[in-house]
Amino acid sequence: GRPKAFLSILPPDGEEDLPEAVERAIAHCPIRRALPPLGALAEGSFLAEFPAEPIDLPIGPHDLAYIAFTSGSTGRPKGVRGLHGALSHFLPWMAEHFGLGQEDRFSMLSGLSHDPLHRDIFTPLVLGAEIAIPDPAMIGTPGALATWMREAGITVAHLTPAMAELVTGEGKETIPSLHHLFFLGDRLHPRDVEGMRQIAPNVTCVNLYGATETSRAVGYYVVPEHGVPEEIPAGRGIGDVQLLLLNPLGRPTALGEVGEIHVRSPFLCGGYLDDEGLTRTRFGTNPFRDDPADRIYKTGDLGRYLADGNVAFLGRRDGQIKLRGFRIELTEIARHLEAYPGIAEAEVLLHPLPAGEALVAYIAGDPERSAQADEIRAFLRTRLPDYMIPARFIPLSQLPRTPNGKIDRGALPLPQEIRPQTPFVPPRNPLETRLAEIFGQILNVEKVGVFDNFFELGGHSLLATQLLSRIRDAFQVELPLRTIFEAPHIAGLAEAVTAARADGPAAQPPPITRVSRESRKIRRVTQPTPPSPPKG
Repeated sequence: GRPKAFLSILPPDGEEDLPEAVERAIAHCPIRRALPPLGALAEGSFLAEFPAEPIDLPIGPHDLAYIAFTSGSTGRPKGVRGLHGALSHFLPWMAEHFGLGQEDRFSMLSGLSHDPLHRDIFTPLVLGAEIAIPDPAMIGTPGALATWMREAGITVAHLTPAMAELVTGEGKETIPSLHHLFFLGDRLHPRDVEGMRQIAPNVTCVNLYGATETSRAVGYYVVPEHGVPEEIPAGRGIGDVQLLLLNPLGRPTALGEVGEIHVRSPFLCGGYLDDEGLTRTRFGTNPFRDDPADRIYKTGDLGRYLADGNVAFLGRRDGQIKLRGFRIELTEIARHLEAYPGIAEAEVLLHPLPAGEALVAYIAGDPERSAQADEIRAFLRTRLPDYMIPARFIPLSQLPRTPNGKIDRGALPLPQEIRPQTPFVPPRNPLETRLAEIFGQILNVEKVGVFDNFFELGGHSLLATQLLSRIRDAFQVELPLRTIFEAPHIAGLAEAVTAARADGPAAQPPPITRVSRESRKIRRVTQPTPPSPPKG
């Protein structure tokens, strides 16, 4: 029969686990046809063989709609079984509640394996609205996303706070068409809202709360136009969804009391793929009603009720964290670190650095091998996506232990107590001096040597785009994002700037490619073929 569900996997987000994930999924969601690249799809030849009329295929709310793989605490990705009922409930609610319609233009900025994809694609398709897709090469170009959103006339967008920083980074463009921005995937700060409002004066900002396991059963909070709270809440549930707070005894919490957030809804996902034990642990029934259909999901997040009925998000209660919109199991990073020759054991923690929160890895084993930070970082990049690569690697003779033999996280040295092992070399010429000033401004550090590693000082890919923007403004040169990964220090960037100056003026950002859907047809607005995105 015809398939009723889809499986989307983006290989760069974990190539090592891809074959196993596909093998597990095929048993439940047989792959009938692999989609071609976007270019072939947009040309129409692939779609021509499919019927234009609706297919007579019975689908119920409890039928499998998709399988999404997320980070697992054992290092094995968890397959989450999404159901049709969640999608068919959320999309009409969202359109009606926020007044969205076929005249809107939605941006698609999420990867094909990232959770926001469902909102980015299905919401406009249900409404008959347009989807606009930027060329991937421009996402890492400072200021390019804001320019693209303005020129494409984007009216609705779904962004993680980290992606919003890319849009607002330069603050030189305005997006007057943008009227709704939905934040999701990470803690939302007032500065994120204020930054967007500066460039999108007509925007209404909405904070969405949920997890892959809750599917589209989410909480929401409309950020007020005036008086943005210092701690922006997770909000309250959409229709037929309740954010329920329970204490360790399973009792409802009082106002202001901290408890674990449970999402109560008939529209949760169908549990985990081939893991009934974990499904029973994380999913259950409402303990206050004798109804097996009244389901709840234990999020592992901590929160408390506010006086206005909203729920404040306070963080995680386990080893799972969210960093720049990505859910990360710290034990998974440690597992890959321990696969590196010479590392006997590893522990990874999230620490505040001057440039912001970052992953710090503590490693013990062969002193010579465990001190090779650049080689370890290169090794991890063959196994993990960039957002899971630690900023700092701190070698220790052994990891401290509690009396019962567990790793004593509280006894691990703070990263600010240990300076990176690279000897300090001050700037040697005016070019390096100016680059050192830019490094210090971006990373919020006072003293930067010409061989200090950008990533070890707390830098990451989002800050790298800001660094490139400052370099472009200071020296009128355009450096690709991969430059910082290949030469993450002032000395190497100085050479790159000198070479770029010799080649001529800065290149313009790549052209815009827009894919839209109008009157139930897919068409393409053709643009010159853009350059391939840099790999880095």
